[in-house]
Amino acid sequence: LVLDNEQIPYSYLREEFNHTETKPPVLEQVIVIKYENQKAAIVVDSVLGEYQAVIKPLGKFYKNQEFISGATILGDGTISLVLDTNKIIKEVSNK
Repeated sequence: LVLDNEQIPYSYLREEFNHTETKPPVLEQVIVIKYENQKAAIVVDSVLGEYQAVIKPLGKFYKNQEFISGATILGDGTISLVLDTNKIIKEVSNK
């Protein structure tokens, strides 16, 4: 990915979560993350928006989920999982 004349490595989040049963959208979006003084990007289906949220731990049933750092309840009552982007980028870069 080239952004402002800078090459940024990227990874598809669908592939990291083995989500292949549905077709990807025609237009995907990219999230650029600063990780250890470098930039990396994650390609996602869509970005819902930006929220200030209180993150709650997931509990013992989800303690082995490495990429999910917690959950929050959005203003409309929807439960949203919070991804740990640093762990995702670290895992992808080790492959």
